[in-house]
Amino acid sequence: MPTVLSYSHYPHLALTRPLSTVESQPEAATDDNTPQLAGATKGEWRLGNLAIEVLGEIMSQALPSRWMDHKDRKQLAQFCLVSRQWRDAAHQTHSLWGHNIIRLPFKPRSHTQASRWISRALNSPSGLHIVTSQACKCTQNLIRPNCHWRKPSLIMLLESGPRIAHLSLATWNPMCFHHLLRFLQGPLSFWRPPKTMGFEVGQWNPRESFNPYIPNSLESLSLTLPSIATCGTDIKATQLHLQGCLLWQLTNLVITCDWGGGQIAGVLLSCANLECLEIRFAHNGLQYPPDFWESVASVAPQAPSLQPTIILSKLRTLRLCNITPYAISSTGALECLKAPSLVALHIHLKVMGVPEHSVWGMVRCLTTNRHGPSHLLPAKLLSLGFSNIKFPSARDLVDILSTIPSLKHLILQQCFYDAYIFSVTQMSLRVLFLPHLEHLELLYVTEEFRRQLEYVFRYLKERRPHHYHIYPQDIAEIEFDGPPDSFRKLTLSYRANDALTESVYSSSPTLTELRRYFALDIDRSFCL
Repeated sequence: MPTVLSYSHYPHLALTRPLSTVESQPEAATDDNTPQLAGATKGEWRLGNLAIEVLGEIMSQALPSRWMDHKDRKQLAQFCLVSRQWRDAAHQTHSLWGHNIIRLPFKPRSHTQASRWISRALNSPSGLHIVTSQACKCTQNLIRPNCHWRKPSLIMLLESGPRIAHLSLATWNPMCFHHLLRFLQGPLSFWRPPKTMGFEVGQWNPRESFNPYIPNSLESLSLTLPSIATCGTDIKATQLHLQGCLLWQLTNLVITCDWGGGQIAGVLLSCANLECLEIRFAHNGLQYPPDFWESVASVAPQAPSLQPTIILSKLRTLRLCNITPYAISSTGALECLKAPSLVALHIHLKVMGVPEHSVWGMVRCLTTNRHGPSHLLPAKLLSLGFSNIKFPSARDLVDILSTIPSLKHLILQQCFYDAYIFSVTQMSLRVLFLPHLEHLELLYVTEEFRRQLEYVFRYLKERRPHHYHIYPQDIAEIEFDGPPDSFRKLTLSYRANDALTESVYSSSPTLTELRRYFALDIDRSFCL
């Protein structure tokens, strides 16, 4: 019985030609031999007649990204050898060719399967993620025989692959990563270095400076550094060192660590052309003893007055994520950071049993300083986001917003502990604290949902929205024709349970009122 390629979302699509024939004659088929739909007569529907965009959409929906050697993806790869149209569509479908995951050490023959799969992408940019959890004792001058990063199978995979747009490497020893990249940069390598790369280092000797090798082709770099909980407090004396001659070409930098700001100041000093900077100060999921931060803060880096001024003249986007008390108490690099071109700032707090007044103090520390408004909040800021912050009162938030009259996009995520947030919304729009606000995002409403939702809609009724739709992923958007007050869009997302969903759909007076006054269509096919 012949093997048939089937799709769960498109059951009417099937191949009538056995895949065994495809394997034995991969290059013999041409466009004239494009397989037909099952049950179709000659000259009728042909798969090759579909537009590339349609084929790509079918592939994206029917075959979501999975392991590269999965049976369905293997069948698709074989079918792509038959039809040029399907092959071209597959090359343009990033979800199929990108984000491949390889775990080291390789299983038998797995490197051959991976090499063949990636090589079929031709010159299409792809993403490759290589992970190993086994420690290796390579040093700067010695490569251990059991180093997985120098195995012939891995080198074969990288050299036979296409133009890799993003390469992500995770290892426990940065020297293994160093040896691999130095080898790939050699004159005998056919591998073309990617423009974006990320790597994760699990552990290293904290008494040695961290100085990984960076290819000279990079424009975007993501670093995940060892945590203090793993390496101990000796890490406090370790500075992050990267080649300054290569850092100037970076336009995007992401650093994930729980180090102090003073320890990464040297890297920021060399990033003259940086446009987007994201610093994640703490690893997700790590739990520390109650007195851990006190012991670390006692040996914090030198005072901000002794730090050099860091000027990032081209920086437009700054994200500070998972901020902890230690990160705030030792943000020497951030307190002297100047970004005159900054237009987007996002602050996310990672609260681990910290009192409410301390949390608000952390926010004030980032947004103000002894000499007035912080350099992180220039007067021409266009986008501002706060996440996981409980403001003591509405006035505290308004005080910050009133210093940014140019703000057009405001994001408040997981800040909905009380109903006061909607009085802030009304104040910021009606009293013109934000005269140019165009888009307001209220994300992850979790308490008193019905009352909050009705309050917002009651206010929005005066704005006469012309479009309403509930999108997937629990996000509802309302768009406006334009003025007054330039406000055009509200994005509201919330978490709901079954009881809440049923009550909102069946008996919510707010939705009934919206239907009557605005003739709004609410798509019930998506769950709130």
